[in-house]
Amino acid sequence: MEERTMERTKKVMEKRFWGIVVAIATSLFLVFSFNKVFAQEEDAGENTKESKRPLVVVGKFNNISNAPDELFTRLRTRITNEIVNTRKFEVLEREDIENIISERDLARRGLTKQKDYMNEELESAEYSIYGDVLFLGFDRASGTVGEVTASRQVANVEIQLKISNLATGKILASKVISEKATKSSIASSGTSVGGNLSDALIEEAIRRASLSIVNELMELAYPIKILSVQGNNVYINIPKERAKIYDIYEVYKTGEELVDPDTGESLGASEVLVGRIKIIDIKPKYSIAEPVGKTNIEELEKDMIVRPVNKEKEAIDKREIEEKRRREFESRF
Repeated sequence: MEERTMERTKKVMEKRFWGIVVAIATSLFLVFSFNKVFAQEEDAGENTKESKRPLVVVGKFNNISNAPDELFTRLRTRITNEIVNTRKFEVLEREDIENIISERDLARRGLTKQKDYMNEELESAEYSIYGDVLFLGFDRASGTVGEVTASRQVANVEIQLKISNLATGKILASKVISEKATKSSIASSGTSVGGNLSDALIEEAIRRASLSIVNELMELAYPIKILSVQGNNVYINIPKERAKIYDIYEVYKTGEELVDPDTGESLGASEVLVGRIKIIDIKPKYSIAEPVGKTNIEELEKDMIVRPVNKEKEAIDKREIEEKRRREFESRF
């Protein structure tokens, strides 16, 4: 009797033991499966985010300026780097596209296995930038009066830029980018200025021209906007690679949509100048600015468009102000 009781007890314990083992195994399986699904969803989410970034193809820039190959290569490399540093685009160079097309051609012939990303990259490509380098060089002028020599050195970059839609071939923007860097100096006899000044000026002019090209591209795809206004600080989506302390920007408020009466094409929205802001701090992915001049912080709002100051317009405005003052002065006599 006692042996049968012990036998039953043993069976019950074994049954409970295996029940616990099965429960633990089932729990582990469910946790593993959940984590796997979650990881897949997370990866899919990351891929979705990545796919939202449009592809830019850096096309051919013709060296019409006959600049030295070394300078021309520096310019083209700087343009590519500045676009990459926006963190807003996937970037391929013309040679990369040619390689992808060659691979696709080989795949069609059955000579190699085609990778899925090739189709995706070409189909998601939205912009192509290309053009002509009209001038890329350095000028120097100097004059001597007595024992004093004055010199002025100028590095110039001039590019006929075109941005087109790869799907349609339509030219979205065509503009001459002209940037320069200057340095003036005065020296008396027996003194000299050291350092490779011409190389530094060329590099600065190339940097400015590259940033101007990026600004044109960004204006089409991602206009700079105010992210937030906190206290007297204005947060804008300009990363550290494109920002410079004390750079001045204009802020615009968008209004009514404008439509071409002949084609029905949207021409964008009307814009009203609100004021100006100046960058005072730079973070890795954004910059902090403050109002300048007569601009009130209360006038600035989230999502307002931000653009670099139009240097040509600013120079014209300055000349007009000086001319107005001159006429007012002359009218007194």
